Amino acid sequence: EASSHFGSTNLGKTWSASPFNTQGRSTTIVFIPVEVVRSTGQAGRTILAASWDTLTTQQKMKLFRFDEFDCVCVGKMPYAQDTEFLNAFQGVGTGEEDLLEALASWATRRVKADNARDAWHYLRELSPGPDELPAYCLVSIERSRVASRLFTVSVEIFEGSNSAPRRLAVLASLRETLGKLKDVRVLHKQMSPYLMGSRQHDMAEPDDRSDQFLSSQYRHESWDLVYDQELLPLLMRRRAELGGFWLLESSESFALFARLLSRDTLDDVEWDDPGDMVQYQISILSDKVVVDLHMESESGVFRQGNDGVLSGGTQFSTIVSNLKKRDQECGLVLRARTSLLNAFADGTEKVPLVESHYASVNRLLAYAARVHEPLRAFHSRFVGANDVLLDELRSFLQRQSFGPRVVALSIDRTENIQESGAGLWFLVEYNKDTIGILHVSSSASAAVSEVDGCSNTTTALTIFTLSISDLYSRREDFVGDDDSDQGTVEEYMCMTEFSEHLVREYEALYSWAAYRALLVEQPRPVSIHLDDLMEIMSPLEFTSVADVLVESGGDKLVQMLSTTIQHLPGENFYFFYKMSTPQSSESGDFDSLFSLDETPVNDDFDESEGSDHNDATRLVAATRHIPKDDDFRNLWAPLFVIFLLDGERASMEDLLKVRKSSKLTALLSFFRDPSNISTPDRLPATHRLPAYHIRNVLNAYVAEQTLERLRRHGRFIRSEDLRLARKCLRRAQDVFTTNVVLLFYSSSTDSIVTAEPAGSDNDIETGMELLEQELLQSGGLKFMRSSDASFIVLGQGDDVDLLPHWCFLDFGNGSVEIEIYHPTGPDEARELLSSVHGLLMQKLHRVNQLLILRRLHNNRFATVLMIENDDAGAESCRVVAISAQTLRLVPR
Repeated sequence: EASSHFGSTNLGKTWSASPFNTQGRSTTIVFIPVEVVRSTGQAGRTILAASWDTLTTQQKMKLFRFDEFDCVCVGKMPYAQDTEFLNAFQGVGTGEEDLLEALASWATRRVKADNARDAWHYLRELSPGPDELPAYCLVSIERSRVASRLFTVSVEIFEGSNSAPRRLAVLASLRETLGKLKDVRVLHKQMSPYLMGSRQHDMAEPDDRSDQFLSSQYRHESWDLVYDQELLPLLMRRRAELGGFWLLESSESFALFARLLSRDTLDDVEWDDPGDMVQYQISILSDKVVVDLHMESESGVFRQGNDGVLSGGTQFSTIVSNLKKRDQECGLVLRARTSLLNAFADGTEKVPLVESHYASVNRLLAYAARVHEPLRAFHSRFVGANDVLLDELRSFLQRQSFGPRVVALSIDRTENIQESGAGLWFLVEYNKDTIGILHVSSSASAAVSEVDGCSNTTTALTIFTLSISDLYSRREDFVGDDDSDQGTVEEYMCMTEFSEHLVREYEALYSWAAYRALLVEQPRPVSIHLDDLMEIMSPLEFTSVADVLVESGGDKLVQMLSTTIQHLPGENFYFFYKMSTPQSSESGDFDSLFSLDETPVNDDFDESEGSDHNDATRLVAATRHIPKDDDFRNLWAPLFVIFLLDGERASMEDLLKVRKSSKLTALLSFFRDPSNISTPDRLPATHRLPAYHIRNVLNAYVAEQTLERLRRHGRFIRSEDLRLARKCLRRAQDVFTTNVVLLFYSSSTDSIVTAEPAGSDNDIETGMELLEQELLQSGGLKFMRSSDASFIVLGQGDDVDLLPHWCFLDFGNGSVEIEIYHPTGPDEARELLSSVHGLLMQKLHRVNQLLILRRLHNNRFATVLMIENDDAGAESCRVVAISAQTLRLVPR
């Protein structure tokens, strides 16, 4: 009827008319036909929007049933990390998009979007009521001017009479639809009109009357905090996740939260108890951090405070007490955390020390979760071993060999922090949010295991773990209105992984520390307990590094081995390699001391086998080098030794009693690879030099046994036996050598010259022949020429059935090399070397006299060398020690 009466061009306009019985009063009629409501497309939405905008507020209130409520979007928080678990499979929105999509889905269509005001309008068509009049619902949602996450939903329903039940049903349907959204919370009562935010550029200035009214409805408290860069994210997280507050607005220096509390308790409100609104605001200013807390009294409930102002009473006091104390302590704890993390700073960086490490740790431990892990220690009879173990543990942790960064804290090891006892303190940085504090006790206690009955000595490892979210409340504090005592899964996963790795590597560290302690001379006798010995050897395997055939044992074998190895105190079958300077895991390895190219191994004697360099080269190939990496087990392994005599374990007593030809095997320890059950074919690089020394000692003993057997041939010794003896001399110990430069008289220059290749100088060749004749005709020591043109000293006297020693003279390149080995020891060898050198110089002097006399006889001219010089002293020589086995005589 309206459409036909007014015409289609007048649809949506407001008319004043009195066609009905209005008794002279004007009536406002708004025509929005069903066809317009049901129309689709832009034209229909434009007509409806135009119709709605022509109504005044009073007209809307008269013609429509009006309701409104607030919603908060609680989705992606500004402090959330992008690397959280399953983050790639989760939405990252705040919930705003879900809210608008849900409204669009619930409504029939969207009518209008006002982007300037962050407002959106929707329309939902309702079924006609009993009076068959059209019915529809207009929904508007608008973002709060103060809080970007807070939205006000306005619902206006137009329908006939008796519409209250259906209107409430429609309203309930909308609230239920929005309440099912994951990241949207439908509030029990409105917050938007009553926010007390202090962001002046976002809030309109209230007039005096309004300001006085709002102030009278709120109780306010403010406090200052110590600034830290993690303070705002932490407080935001605690308020939102554990405190039950909703984040309404945030920036890099500001955050506004709100929460509804029950009138009588600090719990969340129910539907029949709208409760009081609490606003929590934190602002980072240029010179401080300020927290403002406002609490609104529930409408209609009056509580008289002491100051005559309506207040929250006991509830407000309780909230202020809890939050203020924890916020202020939180700032101090975060500062302590930052102070500790500065320990990782590069030495070139100048970081101010806010407080000592002792004070920071003492403050943080109250907020940390702790786990106790017993670590194996040494019995007290192993003097000094536990101190070495602590030092090695510190070095191992600071090597950064796995996962988290670790640094030792500057805390005296005698300090006792919160009953933790004396010991070492370390800081572990698991990730950006989680740190750990490690305490290793310096005291050990013995206890008998209930499992195997063994007496185990242990020390305590305590791992304190703190994530940033833990730093808001102490572990022993009562969980009040907004806090929880539960840690995060990520926090305990970090700690567990680190702890398992440390305990797994500790058994290898324990074995290495035992070896290091054995190298340190102690003021008191040392003894290794059997239980400790089993623990020391448990991560180790042994591999052969020397395999020789000995004709007999005795004191000589034990004496030679004692220069390189020593038995473990209180143990007969285990030995350890003695380094001249104890090496720590903090220092370098042996590669710089011993590095040779690998060559094929050949155990047969040949012409090239006689040098120490060749022995070392072959041994390097035999021990099979492993490349160095960051694995502690590959870098450092204790050098323990065991011996097998014909396949059976042997002690030094057993080696003394060997009376027949036996196979002697030396085995060197290395760390077992937990991931490889088979025996590896490689040794760590640090074993190359020790393996060489051990094999060199056994080869030297075999060589000396061979020399002793060959001595029995006496003057009838064969040439091949002499060659074998020469090779054994290069393996034996206590072999002394010297090189004597030969000087002969030359008639062509009338001077003494060196016997280098002389070309046409016949005097040099004659001198060499005369010297060899003089040696063979010597009346004291008997010389014999061998097949290789060298001379061997047989001894004294004509009947030499047993060579008393080994002495070779090799002529060549204008010099004589003397090589001597004496079976009775180095002192006799030095004495013999001096005698042979003196005899050689005597014969050389005689040869030069003969050469001078021959020139005098041939030319009838005397040389000035025949005239004695009173200032010239007799030729002498001095002995210079080259090494423990080699001497060199240097003429003056």
